[in-house]
Amino acid sequence: MFGKMKESFRRAKSLLKRRMARIISVLLLLLFVPVLVYSAYGAIAWRWEYSTNPTLMDAYLRNPLFAQAEVTSLTAGSVTLNSGALTMANTSSINVATVELTNAEIKALATTSKELIAAPGSGYFIEVIQATLILDYGSNALTAGSSDDLVIEYGGGQDITGTIESTSFITATADTLCLVQPAGIANVAASNIVNKAVQLTNTGSDFAGNAGNDTTMTVLIAYRTHATGL
Repeated sequence: MFGKMKESFRRAKSLLKRRMARIISVLLLLLFVPVLVYSAYGAIAWRWEYSTNPTLMDAYLRNPLFAQAEVTSLTAGSVTLNSGALTMANTSSINVATVELTNAEIKALATTSKELIAAPGSGYFIEVIQATLILDYGSNALTAGSSDDLVIEYGGGQDITGTIESTSFITATADTLCLVQPAGIANVAASNIVNKAVQLTNTGSDFAGNAGNDTTMTVLIAYRTHATGL
């Protein structure tokens, strides 16, 4: 009899342990699942924000600590985390500006330059990496004089590129592309390039022709913004 009672007690104790273990497992699951879900949601939200916001993406790629911090300030120029604990300037990433020129703006480039990139602010300058000029030909050709050529320059007149010949580009009779690289700039006063806009201009007289007034241009310009420390 005592043997049967002992065996029954042993079985009851084992069953109680298994049930207690299951109860503890359920409690732990209920405790940690919300945390895991919240963490996963946060990670997805952060990555989504990175993918849709170039400033955040650039900051994260250049400093992974960004992923562990709270954004307290976000501007076009910088990201500030944890109330100033970590600030990363977004000034060295490559940007691409797209600028559309109407027919009237093309013709008037000798008298009114077209701004491609706005002045970056005190103490900063723009480094142009490359520009692509796309002429969308209309119903008839533009005309240009022998000295009517294009150039990309800083506001104030400091050339960034060499002369962009109008012949076979501005005067083309079909859609035409022109890829332009910057020229070297040596021993130039900082005041000529610091906090200066970038613009497209005609070095001669205004273009004419295209009686249909339907030829237009698009400029794609890749650039970086740098702090001078001056």
